[in-house]
Amino acid sequence: MSESAHILTSAIRDPLRTAREFGCDVDRLVHSAAIDTASPGFAAGTLPLHRFVALNQLAARDLAAPHFGRLAAQRFDLSSIGPVGRAALAAPTLGAALRLLESSFLAIQGETDLRLEVAEGVATLSYRILDLDIWPRDQDAELTISVMMRLVGSVAGPGWQPLSLGFEHGAGGAERHAGGDPRCPVVYGAQTNSVSFQDGLLDRRLPSCDAMLFARLSDVLRRRIDLLEQEASVTDKARRLIRRGIGTPAVDQTGIAQDLGMSRRSLRRHLAEEGTNFALLLGECRDEMARRLLRETQLPLAEIADRLGYSETSGFERAFRNRTGATPAQYRRGAQGATPNNSRRFDR
Repeated sequence: MSESAHILTSAIRDPLRTAREFGCDVDRLVHSAAIDTASPGFAAGTLPLHRFVALNQLAARDLAAPHFGRLAAQRFDLSSIGPVGRAALAAPTLGAALRLLESSFLAIQGETDLRLEVAEGVATLSYRILDLDIWPRDQDAELTISVMMRLVGSVAGPGWQPLSLGFEHGAGGAERHAGGDPRCPVVYGAQTNSVSFQDGLLDRRLPSCDAMLFARLSDVLRRRIDLLEQEASVTDKARRLIRRGIGTPAVDQTGIAQDLGMSRRSLRRHLAEEGTNFALLLGECRDEMARRLLRETQLPLAEIADRLGYSETSGFERAFRNRTGATPAQYRRGAQGATPNNSRRFDR
């Protein structure tokens, strides 16, 4: 688990308010999530991302509310997450707001992939924490996707429903409280968390648009993101890109080098200077995803191999055995039969 992945401290305000409204002891909740409000990081405005995820998981457990993430989303104010949220609300159109969130999400939280894709009349906004050791994380996923749905709904009008929803976690009870249109399909166990809607909504004007504020904050955020990218090592940036695109043709050394704005030779040199290489990074990222899918899902090995970018299941099995000393089937039996005792997991 990456301790370097942080989220703005202000992001906990509305989940805590929601928990308090429903009778949760928020002081005990914060303590249980190991959030140290006296730490220098907290005072500086950030906290480890896995602590934020833990807080939402624990709130759902303590309140016996599997839909806690959606409840918190109903009370979540985008402006509470600083310039990114305020800029999104001030954007002239929904599309401009979502593109700003896509490009600036690193200023809210690290180790995260947020992207907007448009194809054949459908816009899909997807969200996924890239650190797979942060698990379970269903409340964070449902909170974030629900916040995005509210933003889309602000231009779509009353009664709007998305075309589809996807969640990487399995169905765990929250679906009973969705309160949505049954015509909207929800896919659980998906590769990412997502909401899809008609792309024509992207051109609609946001009710809170403010062109001057949007332009000013956008400029501030561009400089902030540039600084954050400059501070990150090439290894960290390459790992983020691999995690983001694993299983797609773009995840090869040439493609990653191009995304980083350098040649394949330069990428190889930078990684060597930082004590690693591309093959090692790719293997580590595939391994962490394989372990999570084997531990947390019942997906067939063939589908796991495909998600990891292997052309054949045998190639996945051989690589996994070489790295772990166990076959995928052996690892799955051992992991799913054991009681989790890893302190980095947040059991519900």
